Amino acid sequence: MNSCLLEQRPQTTAGTPSGCIQPLQLATIPRATLTWRNRLAACSWPLSIALDDDTYRLQLLPDFVLGDWPPAVVLRISIDHHPCWLLCSDFPLSVRWQSYCQAAELAELPNELRTMVCEAALAPMLEMVERVLGVSVHVVEWAEQQAPILEPIEIGFVLQASASNRFTGALVCEENLRPLLMQALERWPMAPLERWDGLRAQVLCEVGDTRLTVAEMAQLGLGDVLLLQHCRYLQDRSVAVRITPHLAPRARFSAGKWIIESLRPETTLMEQNTPLVDTDELAVPLTFSIGELAIPFGELRRLQPGYAFELERGLDRLVTIHSHGQRIGVGELIKIDGRAGVRIVELSRSMPDG
Repeated sequence: MNSCLLEQRPQTTAGTPSGCIQPLQLATIPRATLTWRNRLAACSWPLSIALDDDTYRLQLLPDFVLGDWPPAVVLRISIDHHPCWLLCSDFPLSVRWQSYCQAAELAELPNELRTMVCEAALAPMLEMVERVLGVSVHVVEWAEQQAPILEPIEIGFVLQASASNRFTGALVCEENLRPLLMQALERWPMAPLERWDGLRAQVLCEVGDTRLTVAEMAQLGLGDVLLLQHCRYLQDRSVAVRITPHLAPRARFSAGKWIIESLRPETTLMEQNTPLVDTDELAVPLTFSIGELAIPFGELRRLQPGYAFELERGLDRLVTIHSHGQRIGVGELIKIDGRAGVRIVELSRSMPDG
C-alpha cells in the first residue's frame, strides 16, 4: 500500500469524501492584479519634484490598506475625465490652505466656492500628478467626509514639502485607469537593490556539453570516455559562464584570468527538445565545467565584456560533470582525434562499472 495513503473514507452521496478532509480553497489573483502589485512594490523609492520654488517628496506605500486611518479630507477628483477619490489624513499643504481660509470656515462656504478653494490650495499637488501621469487632473467637489465607493485600485502615498508639511493620502480609482497608472509606474525610479549586492551567485564555467540516452547513463562507469558534442575549449581556450539556463556569456583564459568576451545568449543541449520515442532513448543532457565561481549580484548586474575573474581553484584537466544542475561525477579532459572528450574518474552515485 502507498505509504502516503492515510485512510480510505466512505463516499457521500455528493461524491466527495466524508469526514474532516476538505478540498483546499485557494484565492485566485488575476494576472493583471499580480503585475500591478509587483510593480507598485518596486516603486517604493521616493520621487522628488520641484514646484513653486519648493521641492515635494512623493513616496508610494505598497502595503497601504484603505481603512487603516480615518481620512480628514475626502475629495472627488477627475483624472483624464475619469472619476476618482482622494483621501487625506490631514489638510494637504496646510500652509497653502491657511492663505485662503481657515479649516472651520471651509465648511461654511458654498460647495462651488469650496471646490475652487480646494483646487487653488492643492494646485502644486495636482500639477505634480499631471506631470507624473501626463493627463489633466482637477477637483470636482469636496465630499464632506462621505466614504468613497470602493474601487479596484487603491494607491497609498506620503507627500512631504517640508518637515512640518507632511500628510498621508490615498488615491482610489476605477479599473479603466490601470493602464495609465501602469505607464506612470514604469517611469518611476526603482528602489535601490544594495541589500542584494553582496549576495553571491554560484556560476559554472562550462567547457562543453553532450547527450546520453537513459540506457547509456545506466551503463556509465569509471574509465568510460565521452565525446563532447559542443566544445570550443581546445580551439580558443574559451568557456561558457553559466549564470542562468539562458544566459552563458563566453569567457577566454588570458594572462591567468578569465575575460568575458560576449554577453549574447547561448543555446545549449539543455534547451533542445527531443521527441520521446522510448524511455530508454530519452536524451539526458550532460555539461562539463572546468571550475565554479561565486559572483556577487552587484557585479552580475554590471557584467560587461572585458570583465575579468579568477577561478576558485587553479586551471587543470579535471572537470565536474553535471546533469540538470546536479553534480554526478568528475572527469579528465582529454583530446580524441582533435576533438574534446572526458574520461570518467569519479561517479557520485552507484552505477555499474560497465
